[in-house]
Parts: sequence; structure tokens; C-alpha cells
Amino acid sequence: MRRLVASRTYGLEMPEKMNLSIKGQAALEFQLKDLKEAVNTAKTIPRIRVIQAMFDPFLRTAVFLGVGLAAFQQLCGINGLMAYSNSLFADAGIKPSLLTLASTLMASANVMASIFSSRLVDHWGRRRLLLFGAFCQTVAMALVTFFIDDRAKAMMPPGTSGPAAVVCFTIFVMSFSFGLGAVTWLYLSEIYPMEIRGPSLSACGVVNWLASFIVVFGTRFLTLQSACHVFGMVCFVGLLGTYVWVIETKGCSMDDSPLTPKSGRGSSPLLTPNSPNIPYKKMQDEEDEDSDEEFSLEGAGTLAGGVKAK
Repeated sequence: MRRLVASRTYGLEMPEKMNLSIKGQAALEFQLKDLKEAVNTAKTIPRIRVIQAMFDPFLRTAVFLGVGLAAFQQLCGINGLMAYSNSLFADAGIKPSLLTLASTLMASANVMASIFSSRLVDHWGRRRLLLFGAFCQTVAMALVTFFIDDRAKAMMPPGTSGPAAVVCFTIFVMSFSFGLGAVTWLYLSEIYPMEIRGPSLSACGVVNWLASFIVVFGTRFLTLQSACHVFGMVCFVGLLGTYVWVIETKGCSMDDSPLTPKSGRGSSPLLTPNSPNIPYKKMQDEEDEDSDEEFSLEGAGTLAGGVKAK
């Protein structure tokens, strides 16, 4: 059955017998072998909860970095600005008849940036794109704050502050697509070892949605100027955090990330089965020993009773 599904997936006819001399069938057989080994490996991996990984010295950095990056992706304000773009553009001075056009142009630029960003991820690297995106987002929010200021409006020709704000918002959205939008979940999938990858990504997803809810719900109570101040400050703090903590993972194996290298697994009480620092492992061993002793005593008692009966 597995060969049938895989053969249809790769556009090959299902042969009665596999002939490894044929390139397509050999590749299919090797793919099935890799999948089978991955499934068997996944079955033997111990289950580690996120709360346990948070207190593990080897896994702690990756867990907190992932949660922080997932939160930063939404707290930068992207969904709030996209959801209330018409009202924010109106505050910037765009005419009501042009609000829909401005929002449509910004959304179209977002789509185009997303298409091109997929080609840059492996060329530029994850860290550089995250830094570039966060920096441009910070600058864009600072420029919007400048253009909507009354003193700046007095120095500019009438009617130019609104289009300038739209251009800056478009730069903000495109920078998000190149950085946080394209890289975040790819980077998160690369920094966790297999033992905690599933639970950690689930936790990051929960944090990401909670942050999105806070931003979309809270933006409606902000003016254009206050929104630019808040989200600009978040982008600046995120830029500093990215510079300090984010490590490049381009070209690295998913099971040998620079944040959780195989060479450092010995320092993890959770990933090292024979480590003396695992309290629950000690408790489990003690319980097993007690069970063996009880079983031995019960067996001895039964044997003694049988001898007496004879």
C-alpha cells in the first residue's frame, strides 16, 4: 500500500516487483526506507513536555527563543495594521474615496514580497532576513510618526503626508513578508531537536495566536500616532533581541541545530538517559525495583505454601 501511494505521488507506475536497477523505482524504494526509519525512530523518542524543557539547561534557550520569536511575529502589529488599514489611512489624510485603493495596493505589495522572499531564505540566511525585516519595520514606523506630525506637515506640500504614510505602511508590510513572515516558522522548525519539536511548535502556535488576538483587539483603541509608537517600539526591541539571540541555521541539519547541537546533548538531563540528574528517572527505577521485590516475595510465599501443603 505504501508503495502504491508513493508511486502515484511521484508519477510512477506500480510494478509487480521492485527493480532497483531502474532509477525511479530505486529512488522510490529508498524514500520508503527513509520514511520507515523515521517512523521507527519517532516511536522510540521519549516524550518531553515543554514545561520540562524550560528547566533543562540544554533546551531552555531554544524554547524561550522560539516562544519569543512567535510572539514578536504578531506583536509587531502586522495584523492590526492590515485589519484597520482604512481607518489608519483616513487618520493619515487619505481621501475616503481612495481608502480601498490604498489598502489594495498595500495588500498587493505584501503578496509580491511574499513570492520573492521564498527565494531569498536560503540565499541570505534566516538571521539576516530577520534583522533586515525588523530594521525596515522600525524605520517605517518612525517615518510614519514623522510624516503625521503637525510640525512635519507644515514643512511639506499640502496633501503629501497621506501618500507618504501609505508608502511607509507598504514598506512595513513588505519588510514583514521578507523577514518575520517568511522566516519565523521555518526557523522554529530548525532549532528544536526531535524530542521536543512537536510540543514546542504547538506552544509557539498558541502564543502566536494569543499575540495576534491581543494586537487585533487592541489596535482598534489606538490612534495612528499611538499605534506607530507602540509597534515601532516593539519592532525596535525585537530587532535588538534578534541581533543578540538569533543564531543562523542555514545549511544545518534539523537534528544538529547550532542552538541544540548533538555535541551538547550530554549536558541535558532530559536527553541523556543515563544522566544522574533526572529525578523522575530515579523514581521510575525505584518503582521498578519495588515491583520486582514484591513479585519475588509473592512468588516465594506461594512456593513456601505449596511445600507446606505437601
